[in-house]
Amino acid sequence: MKKRNLSDKRLVELMRLISVTISNESFTEWHGGGIGILKGNRSFVWTCSHCLPRKRKKFFIKKNIICGERIVDGVSSPVRIIKHHPLLDIALLEVESGNFLDKTTTFYIGSDIPILTPAFCCGAPADPDYAGTVITGNISNYVNFPAESENPHIFFNGMVCGGLSGSGLYLRNGMCIGMLQSHILRTKNGIACCMSMRGVYDWAKSAGLGYALPRCSTTF
Repeated sequence: MKKRNLSDKRLVELMRLISVTISNESFTEWHGGGIGILKGNRSFVWTCSHCLPRKRKKFFIKKNIICGERIVDGVSSPVRIIKHHPLLDIALLEVESGNFLDKTTTFYIGSDIPILTPAFCCGAPADPDYAGTVITGNISNYVNFPAESENPHIFFNGMVCGGLSGSGLYLRNGMCIGMLQSHILRTKNGIACCMSMRGVYDWAKSAGLGYALPRCSTTF
């Protein structure tokens, strides 16, 4: 059954509650974004491998606190790396604070969504002070990476700038369809390359990480 579209207000609120920022404890070093997943009393973050701090010491995520339609503050928690794959540029983190997140999403893992379908990204472009920025665009193409694989990547045409790696790509109904990984396949003019959640799902299952997946659907 198709999931109903959300109002603009509800969609923005959901994306902001799911989206997190990866940084050091003092938030003087900022590494990118992530997609928060709440499973029971455990909180996980799916992100890009290249967003992880190089020294791999203790690092943190920050979630948004929303009042009405405004982001008024953020709360941070330390995280640990469960597993990552540099070639595929994917990583799974677990939040040490347990049920740190308030919301979760559904991963869409079905067949390719039609070109020009509206899509939305939420993250912190260029600076963590801009956390929760929503970018509107559409799906412009698909490509497999690596080329011989069945790992589809989505081209998102939304005037994307630096700092959004690891952020989620969503449909108007709130389903997450991809994760921004622009550096893998260099793109121009604000078009970002995103690993599809089908690719995330396949890697999670093959790596024994299915327990960190949210509800997954083949229909949108």
